[in-house]
Amino acid sequence: AYVARRRYHNIPLILTVHGYDMNVLENFGYGILYYHNMKEIVKKVFTHSDLIIVVAKDMIEKVKELGGKNVIYLPNGVDTSIFTPNLSIQDREYIEKLKEKVSVGDKILIGYFRHIKPQYGYFYIPYIAKILKGKGFDNFKIILAGDAPRLYLLHFSKMLHDLDVKDFITYLGVIPRSQMPILYKAIDIYINISLTDGMPPSVLEAM
Repeated sequence: AYVARRRYHNIPLILTVHGYDMNVLENFGYGILYYHNMKEIVKKVFTHSDLIIVVAKDMIEKVKELGGKNVIYLPNGVDTSIFTPNLSIQDREYIEKLKEKVSVGDKILIGYFRHIKPQYGYFYIPYIAKILKGKGFDNFKIILAGDAPRLYLLHFSKMLHDLDVKDFITYLGVIPRSQMPILYKAIDIYINISLTDGMPPSVLEAM
């Protein structure tokens, strides 16, 4: 509809393209281009766009192959006044309570803060714990936070039981956005095991 309106009213069309718009994981039904006829629709929109912004350099050629002409790379950003390593007294209290809640003690705390969905590779986490445990390294704890559809959460829980690593991993549930900066400060290591991404804000936030 917007493409049609632009044609008759000369309204500039500027798009921002993320990983979901270009990347496809057929096994998980992931990506706009996975769905029937969407490729032709995307081509039409790209062809009529005045400017297309991509968040990862490797997406430039993909967009051009689908008809995009004026394509620029503009990476995602984060507010470094919010996502900062500086700790306030309140931050320290929050972190202390969190570590007590998940029984961290003096262990290395590893974080994974993405939706618990196949495209983000959640199923690798139990294997990471299994490998570390098998190498005699047990001084760690992995915490997860994010939305978890029931089907995937049940699968994840079964993996923890089957691989005997449930003592090393804790799922915190959905954490309010306002608390995420503190959660990043609490961990020692952040892991990104996504199978597909443009430029995930979570990685930038963790940095």
